[in-house]
Amino acid sequence: MYSQYGLLTTALQEMRRIQQQGGWTAIPSNARSLQLGDTGRSVQALAEQLLISGDATVSSALFDEQLEKAVKRFQYRHGLKQDGIVGPATRQALNVSIEERIRQVSINIQRTAWMPYDSTQLYIVVNIPAFQLQVMQGKHELFSCKVVVGKSTHRTAEFRGWLRHVIFSPYWNIPDNIYNKEIAPILQKDPGYLERNHMEWKDGALRQRPGPDNALGGVAGFASPWLPGKKGG
Repeated sequence: MYSQYGLLTTALQEMRRIQQQGGWTAIPSNARSLQLGDTGRSVQALAEQLLISGDATVSSALFDEQLEKAVKRFQYRHGLKQDGIVGPATRQALNVSIEERIRQVSINIQRTAWMPYDSTQLYIVVNIPAFQLQVMQGKHELFSCKVVVGKSTHRTAEFRGWLRHVIFSPYWNIPDNIYNKEIAPILQKDPGYLERNHMEWKDGALRQRPGPDNALGGVAGFASPWLPGKKGG
Protein backbone atom coordinates (compact mmCIF):
# COMPACT_ATOMS: atom_id res chain seq x y z
CA MET A 1 0.00 0.00 0.00
CA TYR A 2 1.17 3.55 -0.78
CA SER A 3 2.93 4.99 2.28
CA GLN A 4 0.62 8.00 2.57
CA TYR A 5 -2.37 5.72 3.13
CA GLY A 6 -1.37 4.94 6.70
CA LEU A 7 -0.66 8.58 7.51
CA LEU A 8 -4.03 9.66 6.10
CA THR A 9 -6.00 7.01 7.98
CA THR A 10 -4.28 8.01 11.22
CA ALA A 11 -5.11 11.67 10.52
CA LEU A 12 -8.74 10.75 9.80
CA GLN A 13 -9.05 8.93 13.11
CA GLU A 14 -7.68 11.97 14.94
CA MET A 15 -10.03 14.34 13.11
CA ARG A 16 -13.03 12.20 13.97
CA ARG A 17 -11.95 12.29 17.62
CA ILE A 18 -11.79 16.09 17.42
CA GLN A 19 -15.23 16.15 15.78
CA GLN A 20 -16.73 14.05 18.59
CA GLN A 21 -15.34 16.54 21.11
CA GLY A 22 -17.01 19.48 19.35
CA GLY A 23 -14.45 20.59 16.77
CA TRP A 24 -13.00 24.08 16.97
CA THR A 25 -14.20 27.69 17.00
CA ALA A 26 -13.69 29.80 13.88
CA ILE A 27 -11.53 32.93 14.05
CA PRO A 28 -13.70 36.04 13.42
CA SER A 29 -13.42 36.80 9.71
CA ASN A 30 -13.63 40.58 10.22
CA ALA A 31 -10.69 40.70 12.62
CA ARG A 32 -7.39 42.25 11.56
CA SER A 33 -4.25 40.19 11.11
CA LEU A 34 -3.02 38.61 14.32
CA GLN A 35 0.65 38.61 15.21
CA LEU A 36 3.22 38.58 18.00
CA GLY A 37 2.19 40.78 20.93
CA ASP A 38 -1.57 40.79 20.23
CA THR A 39 -4.17 39.89 22.86
CA GLY A 40 -7.92 39.39 22.97
CA ARG A 41 -10.70 36.96 22.10
CA SER A 42 -9.44 36.28 18.58
CA VAL A 43 -6.02 35.32 19.94
CA GLN A 44 -7.70 33.07 22.52
CA ALA A 45 -9.75 31.36 19.78
CA LEU A 46 -6.59 30.96 17.70
CA ALA A 47 -4.65 29.40 20.57
CA GLU A 48 -7.50 27.03 21.42
CA GLN A 49 -7.80 25.81 17.85
CA LEU A 50 -4.05 25.25 17.50
CA LEU A 51 -4.10 23.34 20.78
CA ILE A 52 -6.87 21.09 19.47
CA SER A 53 -5.07 20.54 16.14
CA GLY A 54 -1.83 19.65 17.94
CA ASP A 55 0.17 22.62 16.66
CA ALA A 56 0.25 24.32 20.10
CA THR A 57 0.87 22.87 23.56
CA VAL A 58 -0.82 25.59 25.65
CA SER A 59 -3.78 27.94 25.24
CA SER A 60 -3.41 31.64 25.99
CA ALA A 61 -5.00 35.01 25.18
CA LEU A 62 -1.53 36.43 24.51
CA PHE A 63 0.12 36.00 21.11
CA ASP A 64 3.54 35.11 22.45
CA GLU A 65 6.54 33.40 20.85
CA GLN A 66 5.13 29.94 21.58
CA LEU A 67 1.91 30.78 19.75
CA GLU A 68 3.89 32.27 16.86
CA LYS A 69 5.77 28.95 16.51
CA ALA A 70 2.44 27.10 16.60
CA VAL A 71 1.10 29.32 13.80
CA LYS A 72 4.22 28.59 11.74
CA ARG A 73 3.70 24.85 12.25
CA PHE A 74 0.10 25.20 11.06
CA GLN A 75 1.24 27.24 8.05
CA TYR A 76 3.87 24.65 7.17
CA ARG A 77 1.32 21.81 7.30
CA HIS A 78 -1.05 23.72 5.00
CA GLY A 79 1.48 24.94 2.45
CA LEU A 80 1.25 28.59 3.53
CA LYS A 81 3.91 31.25 3.95
CA GLN A 82 5.53 30.57 7.32
CA ASP A 83 5.62 34.09 8.70
CA GLY A 84 3.82 33.44 11.99
CA ILE A 85 1.16 36.05 11.14
CA VAL A 86 -2.52 35.15 10.86
CA GLY A 87 -3.44 37.07 7.72
CA PRO A 88 -6.32 36.37 5.28
CA ALA A 89 -4.87 33.13 3.81
CA THR A 90 -3.98 31.62 7.18
CA ARG A 91 -7.32 32.70 8.66
CA GLN A 92 -9.16 31.06 5.77
CA ALA A 93 -7.31 27.78 6.38
CA LEU A 94 -7.98 27.98 10.12
CA ASN A 95 -11.68 28.52 9.53
CA VAL A 96 -12.16 25.34 7.50
CA SER A 97 -14.50 23.24 9.65
CA ILE A 98 -13.53 19.86 11.05
CA GLU A 99 -16.30 18.33 8.91
CA GLU A 100 -14.72 19.73 5.75
CA ARG A 101 -11.26 18.53 6.81
CA ILE A 102 -12.69 15.04 7.33
CA ARG A 103 -14.23 15.15 3.86
CA GLN A 104 -10.91 16.24 2.32
CA VAL A 105 -8.90 13.52 4.03
CA SER A 106 -11.49 10.86 3.12
CA ILE A 107 -11.26 11.83 -0.56
CA ASN A 108 -7.47 11.69 -0.47
CA ILE A 109 -7.56 8.24 1.11
CA GLN A 110 -9.53 7.10 -1.93
CA ARG A 111 -6.97 8.74 -4.22
CA THR A 112 -4.17 6.69 -2.70
CA ALA A 113 -5.61 3.72 -4.60
CA TRP A 114 -4.06 5.31 -7.71
CA MET A 115 -0.61 5.42 -6.22
CA PRO A 116 2.22 2.84 -6.59
CA TYR A 117 2.24 -0.11 -4.20
CA ASP A 118 5.88 -1.19 -4.65
CA SER A 119 7.95 0.45 -1.90
CA THR A 120 11.06 0.41 -4.12
CA GLN A 121 9.43 1.87 -7.21
CA LEU A 122 10.63 5.13 -8.80
CA TYR A 123 7.68 7.45 -9.46
CA ILE A 124 6.59 11.07 -9.75
CA VAL A 125 3.86 12.68 -7.66
CA VAL A 126 2.31 16.04 -8.50
CA ASN A 127 0.60 17.82 -5.60
CA ILE A 128 -1.76 20.06 -7.57
CA PRO A 129 -2.92 22.35 -4.71
CA ALA A 130 0.70 22.87 -3.58
CA PHE A 131 2.03 23.45 -7.14
CA GLN A 132 4.73 20.89 -6.33
CA LEU A 133 6.29 17.87 -8.05
CA GLN A 134 8.20 15.18 -6.19
CA VAL A 135 10.37 12.41 -7.62
CA MET A 136 10.19 9.49 -5.20
CA GLN A 137 12.14 6.26 -4.76
CA GLY A 138 9.83 4.30 -2.52
CA LYS A 139 9.35 6.50 0.56
CA HIS A 140 12.39 8.70 -0.15
CA GLU A 141 12.22 12.01 -1.99
CA LEU A 142 14.95 12.33 -4.62
CA PHE A 143 13.95 15.69 -6.09
CA SER A 144 11.21 18.32 -5.84
CA CYS A 145 10.30 21.50 -7.69
CA LYS A 146 7.45 23.89 -8.34
CA VAL A 147 5.14 23.12 -11.28
CA VAL A 148 2.52 24.98 -13.32
CA VAL A 149 -1.06 23.76 -12.90
CA GLY A 150 -4.39 24.89 -14.32
CA LYS A 151 -6.60 27.64 -12.95
CA SER A 152 -9.92 26.81 -11.30
CA THR A 153 -11.57 27.51 -14.65
CA HIS A 154 -9.19 25.13 -16.48
CA ARG A 155 -8.47 22.47 -13.90
CA THR A 156 -5.47 20.17 -14.23
CA ALA A 157 -6.64 16.62 -14.88
CA GLU A 158 -6.10 14.01 -12.16
CA PHE A 159 -4.78 10.71 -13.47
CA ARG A 160 -2.20 7.98 -13.11
CA GLY A 161 -0.02 7.34 -16.13
CA TRP A 162 3.36 6.44 -17.54
CA LEU A 163 5.79 9.28 -18.20
CA ARG A 164 6.84 8.83 -21.84
CA HIS A 165 9.12 11.80 -22.51
CA VAL A 166 10.30 15.16 -21.19
CA ILE A 167 10.78 18.32 -23.26
CA PHE A 168 13.11 21.10 -22.20
CA SER A 169 12.23 24.66 -23.31
CA PRO A 170 8.83 23.56 -24.63
CA TYR A 171 6.38 25.37 -26.85
CA TRP A 172 2.94 25.81 -25.31
CA ASN A 173 0.31 24.80 -27.84
CA ILE A 174 -2.63 26.87 -26.67
CA PRO A 175 -5.93 24.93 -26.53
CA ASP A 176 -8.79 26.28 -28.64
CA ASN A 177 -11.05 26.82 -25.63
CA ILE A 178 -8.44 29.01 -23.92
CA TYR A 179 -7.92 30.99 -27.11
CA ASN A 180 -11.66 31.46 -27.69
CA LYS A 181 -12.56 32.32 -24.09
CA GLU A 182 -9.51 34.28 -22.93
CA ILE A 183 -7.20 35.41 -25.71
CA ALA A 184 -9.55 36.28 -28.58
CA PRO A 185 -11.51 38.88 -26.52
CA ILE A 186 -8.21 40.51 -25.51
CA LEU A 187 -7.01 40.72 -29.13
CA GLN A 188 -10.08 42.72 -30.09
CA LYS A 189 -8.87 45.50 -27.78
CA ASP A 190 -5.12 44.88 -27.84
CA PRO A 191 -3.68 43.68 -31.21
CA GLY A 192 -0.13 43.65 -29.77
CA TYR A 193 -0.98 41.09 -27.08
CA LEU A 194 0.43 38.08 -28.96
CA GLU A 195 3.82 39.63 -29.66
CA ARG A 196 4.26 40.89 -26.09
CA ASN A 197 3.48 37.43 -24.77
CA HIS A 198 5.78 35.67 -27.26
CA MET A 199 2.93 33.94 -29.07
CA GLU A 200 2.79 33.00 -32.74
CA TRP A 201 0.62 31.21 -35.27
CA LYS A 202 1.93 27.89 -36.62
CA ASP A 203 -0.05 25.80 -39.13
CA GLY A 204 -3.29 27.45 -38.09
CA ALA A 205 -2.73 26.96 -34.35
CA LEU A 206 -1.55 29.41 -31.73
CA ARG A 207 1.48 28.61 -29.62
CA GLN A 208 3.78 30.36 -27.15
CA ARG A 209 7.49 30.31 -27.85
CA PRO A 210 9.97 28.78 -25.34
CA GLY A 211 11.54 31.11 -22.80
CA PRO A 212 11.21 32.49 -19.28
CA ASP A 213 7.65 33.72 -19.94
CA ASN A 214 6.38 30.40 -21.29
CA ALA A 215 3.29 29.20 -19.40
CA LEU A 216 4.65 25.62 -19.18
CA GLY A 217 7.89 26.74 -17.58
CA GLY A 218 11.29 25.33 -18.52
CA VAL A 219 10.37 21.63 -18.62
CA ALA A 220 7.26 19.78 -19.80
CA GLY A 221 6.52 16.10 -19.26
CA PHE A 222 4.06 14.04 -21.27
CA ALA A 223 2.34 10.96 -19.89
CA SER A 224 0.02 8.34 -21.30
CA PRO A 225 -2.89 6.84 -19.31
CA TRP A 226 -2.16 3.91 -17.05
CA LEU A 227 -3.77 0.64 -18.06
CA PRO A 228 -3.98 -2.38 -15.74
CA GLY A 229 -1.52 -5.08 -16.68
CA LYS A 230 0.68 -2.81 -18.82
CA LYS A 231 4.13 -1.60 -17.90
CA GLY A 232 5.62 1.74 -18.76
CA GLY A 233 8.15 2.26 -21.50
